[in-house]
Amino acid sequence: MIVAVVILFLFLGALWYFAFHCRPANFPSGPPRLPIVGGLLSLGNPPHLGLRRLAQKYGPIYGIYCGNYPGVVLSDLKLIKDAFKDDRFSARPPLRPFLERSWGHRKGLIFGSGEEWLEQRKFAIKAFKELGMGSGRAGAVIEGEVQELVSRLRGEVGHPTAVNHFFHIAIVNALWHLVAGFRYEYDDPKLQALISLTGDRKSVV
Repeated sequence: MIVAVVILFLFLGALWYFAFHCRPANFPSGPPRLPIVGGLLSLGNPPHLGLRRLAQKYGPIYGIYCGNYPGVVLSDLKLIKDAFKDDRFSARPPLRPFLERSWGHRKGLIFGSGEEWLEQRKFAIKAFKELGMGSGRAGAVIEGEVQELVSRLRGEVGHPTAVNHFFHIAIVNALWHLVAGFRYEYDDPKLQALISLTGDRKSVV
């Protein structure tokens, strides 16, 4: 009996230490960190309202563990804008899905991180500007493709429709129009084959 009580007290003590003291230096205050789940139980349902509630309790900057991954939540518009302007906030966490899709490395504009990502971002922004992004030409191309997309979707009213297929075509057409100067019709076999290959590659990844 005494041994069981001692073990219980040791367990509760370890849990208390883990929840309130096992945090990195200068980590913002936030909900207790529990083993395995971290602070996810503090969010409740729906989770976005839980984030708002935690901001009211801990302030516009607070820390929360998502499982074993530490995270910092910003809930103030000015703080969020300042963070987006600072390259120190551009890193991506080394999450397993990000690593598996690129063979153990974080690559590309979406999943990349660090100096390599900054160089790719600068190159992409420069290339898009040369293609007309941010100018009236790009806006006109995108607006025209949106109008075509809306027209196609209206023709599908009342029928079961895979809308993601139409969105994929609209995105490819807008980019291809900016790069090559022309667009495909929605029922063009070449475009259909391209969209199908893109879908197959996503499935493999």
